[in-house]
Amino acid sequence: GGITIDVSAVPDRNAEYLRLANHIRLTASTKSTERVYVGRGNDRDRFAITARQNTIIFVLGWAGIGKTEFVGQSVPEYLHKQPLAIKLSRGHSLDLLCRQIIQKAHVPQPIYRDGSPPLSDMDLLQVALEALKQRQSHFFLFLDNADEALRASNELSPYLVTFLETYLTFEIRSHVVIATSRNPDLMATISCSADVMTLGGLAPVYIRECLDL
Repeated sequence: GGITIDVSAVPDRNAEYLRLANHIRLTASTKSTERVYVGRGNDRDRFAITARQNTIIFVLGWAGIGKTEFVGQSVPEYLHKQPLAIKLSRGHSLDLLCRQIIQKAHVPQPIYRDGSPPLSDMDLLQVALEALKQRQSHFFLFLDNADEALRASNELSPYLVTFLETYLTFEIRSHVVIATSRNPDLMATISCSADVMTLGGLAPVYIRECLDL
């Protein structure tokens, strides 16, 4: 039999719809066979220790090792929250990142009106972080493919530095998880609340389980 979920009396209906959508995604009877994921017990434990001490966590590992799947599957089990995922690209900027966060958090986009001053990047950042704070009970921010936001020197691009520095001032009770295959060189203003967790290769027991699946 099916289940009935009453959303008529919830204070934040959009947040409840997002939670319901993730429940459907995780429990759907028809699953894709294109990707196989097995639990990473030791990695999950290491993430739990790191997350208790830091708000920003870089998940480091070579390409194809399963960073995206780890953050999408194991991390939610520990945080009891779902990822609000954004895949970074070489063309990303602060305003684009903020617009995507606002869209995925399902809060109204700020609109420029005739006669009003144009919206600055910092205005959008304010709205995006308020949106994350509004959704902090159910979601964490996942920035995937962060190699595209690193310079040749492995320093973070200025827009990501600005975003993370401002994020820390908002006292959002959630995490930012960033997947990258290059070890980032973190500024002191960020490193005090951030750590890098290296995702190793699958242990033989997990490789066997993956092959069996």
